[in-house]
Order: sequence, then structure tokens, then C-alpha cells
Amino acid sequence: MYYAIAAVIALILDQLSKYYVSTHLEPHELRELIPGVLNLTHETNTGAAFNFLEGARWFFVVLCVVFVAVVIYLLAKGVIARPAARWSASFVMAGAVGNCLDRVISGEVVDMLDPALLRSIRFPVFNVADIFITVGVVVFILSMLRGEKAGQQAKTLPAPAEGPTEPEAPAETEAPAEAEKPAPANAPEAAPEIPPRPKKKKETPVKATAVKVAAPPEPKVESFTVEPRPAAQRKAPAQKPEAEDFDLESILSEFREL
Repeated sequence: MYYAIAAVIALILDQLSKYYVSTHLEPHELRELIPGVLNLTHETNTGAAFNFLEGARWFFVVLCVVFVAVVIYLLAKGVIARPAARWSASFVMAGAVGNCLDRVISGEVVDMLDPALLRSIRFPVFNVADIFITVGVVVFILSMLRGEKAGQQAKTLPAPAEGPTEPEAPAETEAPAEAEKPAPANAPEAAPEIPPRPKKKKETPVKATAVKVAAPPEPKVESFTVEPRPAAQRKAPAQKPEAEDFDLESILSEFREL
């Protein structure tokens, strides 16, 4: 809503300035607004700046209608989202409509601002609508370039750290298992569970292989002869001492003498 109001105000300013020049100045009359800097004059132009496409009246009218329709569509759909871009697009649209009205009504555009400082380069005379168009285009381009740079920087920068997270809820403790209730006396005893028999592993048959064992070599027995000793070296057998005769009477006689 604010952008439409701004565009309407810019269009009214353009039409009031053209009306004032057309009613108060003769064609090609020159008045100084700022001495040596800016003059006020009354000029007309059937083309664009520098008399470009002079006489192409309806071409500019059709171009203006298409341009205004595209801008309104982009603003309504939110394609032009940045505030600076939306303001600049609104002012460009207002300037285009102001010049288009001149071409439709009188067939020519009224220009009144003559920059005295730029006469050496033959700068063209322009009007208020041209100011809105030129400044709006420059601001729109700068806004789009700034948006692209901001988007590239956002991609390169790391993601911001998330805020403090809520403390995790304590894990639910498992309820203690209910104590086993004793079985009633009359209850039948449960049959004991028989563990399954372990599966026997299939034994792979081992093929017997004949192993040849070499017999150990027979020990060599050296034969020798025993030579008899000479008779002189042989020892005579030990003779047992003869037992003395045991006389009981002699022993008793000795005790008597005592």
C-alpha cells in the first residue's frame, strides 16, 4: 500500500512540474535556478534521451504498459522482496507512467531541467520523471547486488549455534520384577524342561596313510676271549678256623676254684 502511495505522489510531482513549465515559460526560454549549476527551461522531445527513437510515440506507450504490468505482478507475487528494491521499482514505474501520459495526451514529453555544469558534454535536458527513473534503476541494481552478496556470505558462514536445549528427561527406571508367588500345594508339578541334545558335528573321515619306518641298525658285538690266570696269581681259598673243643667239666672246675 505504501509503495502505491509513493508512486502516486511521484507521478503528481512530475505532472505538476510539467504543467508549471508549460504555462509559465515560452518554448526554449531559460531561467536560472542555481546560477552556474542548474537552469529551468521549456523543451519538448518526441523520443527518449538524446532524441533516441525520435517519433516512436506508440512504441514507447506499449513498452510503458508492458513494463508497468510486469512490475505490478512482481510486487504482488513478492518476487521483489527487499524493501529498497520495492521502493525503487515503484518510483521507476511512476516515472514511466508520467512520460507515457505526455506521449498519449500531446505526443511529446516536456523537459525542463538543464544542468549548466554538464553543457560541455551536451547533456540532455530532463524532467522529474527522468529523475525518478534514473535514481530508481540505480538503487534497484545496487539492492539486488547487495542481496546476492549477503546470500553468498550466508552460505559460507557456519550455521549459528542452537539455543540451550531442554534437559533430557531421566530415563524411566524399570519397575522391579514381581516376586515369584509360591505355587499352591495342590498344583501339579511342572515337567522339567529337557535341554535339547547338542548336535553332533560330523566327523570327517581321516584317510590312513602308510608310513614306512626304517628299522634301527643292529649293534655290533665285538667278540673277545678270556685268558686264564697263571696258577701263581690265584689266591688260595680261605680256611675256616677250627672250632675249639667245648669241655663243660673244665668250665665248672674253674667256677669251683673261685
